[in-house]
Parts: sequence; structure tokens; C-alpha cells
Amino acid sequence: FMDMRRYCDNVNKLSRRAREYGVYISQENVYKFKCGYIKNIEEFIKYADKDIKFTFDIKQAVKSRQSIYKILELTKDRISHVHISDFTGRNHSLVPFTGSFNYDRFFKYVRENTTAEAALVELYSPMIKSDSQLKESVEKLKKYA
Repeated sequence: FMDMRRYCDNVNKLSRRAREYGVYISQENVYKFKCGYIKNIEEFIKYADKDIKFTFDIKQAVKSRQSIYKILELTKDRISHVHISDFTGRNHSLVPFTGSFNYDRFFKYVRENTTAEAALVELYSPMIKSDSQLKESVEKLKKYA
């Protein structure tokens, strides 16, 4: 496995090249990979160029059993957007408001403490029971816009 410093060196090279074309890189906290874990996120923040963004995903934090608010705190100056879903003790990637996630606390924290500019609902299709369920969820999320 590649250590985090070497990983960031490669991401930095890619990012610098992308910026020549007006493109910015955003690293997500994907649970099976390097930035799914707080220890690696801390190293990422240390070694990655300052303009490399971070995508925070609720479901990925839950799957990796990492603290949602610790990740948000570490990446607060880099977050470009967040991926929204819900969860219960057994399931993740649920339609928002069908699990146990506290959206009031989450969006208050994100708004007051991070650079996030957008949020999007990211789900796996088997978790969507109906179009109306998804529409109702999106309507509830609008209060946080």
C-alpha cells in the first residue's frame, strides 16, 4: 500500500495539472480507501495542496464507523459539498428522514463551521421505495437551503 505522503504527492501532481484547465480535485471520505479514516484524513490535510477540496459523505462516515463531526472539523476549510443520506443501526444509504440522522444538528454545524457550498442526496437505488418517498424527502431538505 502507498503511504499517505506519496498518495498526496500523486494527488497534488494531478491537481496542479487539472487547475491548468480550471478544474479542482475533491477527495471523498470513501470508507474502503485512504480518506475513509480519520488518521488518514489528518495526513491528507497535512500533505495535500491547500486548494484540493474535500467531499464529505454521511454514508461513508457511517460505514467506516468514523465520527461525522470529527471529519467535518478536520476538513472544514476544504469541504466543497456534502453527500446526504440517512441510516439506522443496520442500514445506510437510506432516503433522508427515513432513518435516525439529525439533520438539524448537521446542517447547523455545516453552515456555521465549514466551507460547504452544496449538498446533494446520494443513494443506492434499492433503498428508494418510491418516487413519492424521495420527493417528500427533498421537500423536507429544502428548509436547509
